[in-house]
Amino acid sequence: MLRGMAGWITLGIVLSVSGCSAPPPVGPRFAELPPETYPNSWESLTEPVSSNRLSSEPPSPEPQQEAPEDAPLPNPSTSNPQDESSEPEVLPPGESVLTLPRVLDSVYQTYPLVQMALQQRTIAAGRLLETQGAFDLKLKGGGTSGPLGFYQTNRFGTGLEQALFRGGEVFAGYRIGRGNFQPWYGERETDDGGEFKAGFLIPLAQNRRIDARRAAIFRAALGRDAVEPDILLQLIEIVRSASYAYWDWVAAGQNVRIEEALLDLALQRQDGLKKRVERGDLSPIELTDNERLIASRQSSLIDAQRKFRQSAIKLSLFVRGPEGEPRLPLETWLPPDFPPARPYEEDRLADDINMALASRPETQFLDFVRRQLEVDLAEARNLYLPEVNVGAVASKDIGAPASSKRDKTPFELEASLLMSVPLQRRKALGKLRAVEGKLMQVEAKTRFARDKIATDVQNAVAALEAAYLRIEQSERSVELNRRMEEAERKRFDAGDSNLLMVNLREKAAADARKTLVGARLEYFRAEADLRAAMGSVPVP
Repeated sequence: MLRGMAGWITLGIVLSVSGCSAPPPVGPRFAELPPETYPNSWESLTEPVSSNRLSSEPPSPEPQQEAPEDAPLPNPSTSNPQDESSEPEVLPPGESVLTLPRVLDSVYQTYPLVQMALQQRTIAAGRLLETQGAFDLKLKGGGTSGPLGFYQTNRFGTGLEQALFRGGEVFAGYRIGRGNFQPWYGERETDDGGEFKAGFLIPLAQNRRIDARRAAIFRAALGRDAVEPDILLQLIEIVRSASYAYWDWVAAGQNVRIEEALLDLALQRQDGLKKRVERGDLSPIELTDNERLIASRQSSLIDAQRKFRQSAIKLSLFVRGPEGEPRLPLETWLPPDFPPARPYEEDRLADDINMALASRPETQFLDFVRRQLEVDLAEARNLYLPEVNVGAVASKDIGAPASSKRDKTPFELEASLLMSVPLQRRKALGKLRAVEGKLMQVEAKTRFARDKIATDVQNAVAALEAAYLRIEQSERSVELNRRMEEAERKRFDAGDSNLLMVNLREKAAADARKTLVGARLEYFRAEADLRAAMGSVPVP
């Protein structure tokens, strides 16, 4: 009995030294795991995730460009679509104008594609949990019975197996074998109380630092973090589309107001023309010409109203109510005008490019792809190593002896050393070459992505600067056309001009205002492009 206890104590010491702890459950992100968990079991992957990686609470960098007051980006703390305590409202009490921040706030809280993008986190976490299943504790059992024949036997057994995250496995179990066993199968027989067995198998070379199961977990952990750049990429496009839709709606509304003002001029002039015709101061054909203008301008107004309604319908995809239903923006929600445009400061270009390189999701995603390939590279190098495994098995039968020799009763301890060395190693060499080629591809893609990001920022800045200059010239044109319009109207009232010239001046002034609206639309579209190029979009 004392020998049996000593054997169990020895086995316990061996198992504790071998490190038989199971892998921890899904918890903090791969870069935030404590020292005793995944990364430290493979020392070549101990470098932390870069400080600029995305997280559930993205940093709020110092803005490099002061945005217009009417167009700031929403605060992610108030834009979390999973926050049920704050029901989204299109226009809260006290607000009568629909602004871009209000639109983006609605997008973050209720836009279906945002909800769909955020579900990638759940999918990636599920895949990580799935790979960790390779280290689940396994319960095994079974039995075999031979009731007929010369040798009638019954064998039953059960046990537990636990794969170790640092390599190898431990196991323990119980079996019982009774009956008349064949002489060559004498090891199947146990004492009357059965046999308890426990042991371990530890790799010393191949599969010591990494194996297929751990590599799958490393890739899944990196894949979980890699969804953040993908989410950001989708959010950038969604926010840009919502910004485009909003500014198109504002521009269409401004054009409606221009057409309404143009029509009002002709309507207000109609009564005065009638009186002048009645007095004989004006030819009746001028009255007919004004009626033609009224009809023509009413047609133009109808077309402008159609475009305004279409832009409102498009914007309703992004403006949603508390239940997520699309809300058609009302005409009364239209702001009085575009926010003021501001010139771009040339000395900010280098800083904006650097910020874009640090914030854009493309380079971050490629960094995760590179690190996943580094896992593949380590796995390929692992295949170059020989398989050298050391193991030990301890067993002890209990109960009445099965035979007079009592050969089953003593405590047994068996140690083993197993070796296997592939001579050609073509599998390892082929995988190594393939992974190295993929790493070179990722490096080239990263260089191209960085170049493209820089050009995206430069293109957006060029469009922003050109739009600002066009606004300045359009404002000057509006003022000059306004003066010409007023002068021509005074000449007409004095009898020195005709209605045709007045119409041409009014049309030129309206066209100048429409050109100004188009220039402002281009400016704020370019501003949305610049924000997208810099990746300055908060992630809920």
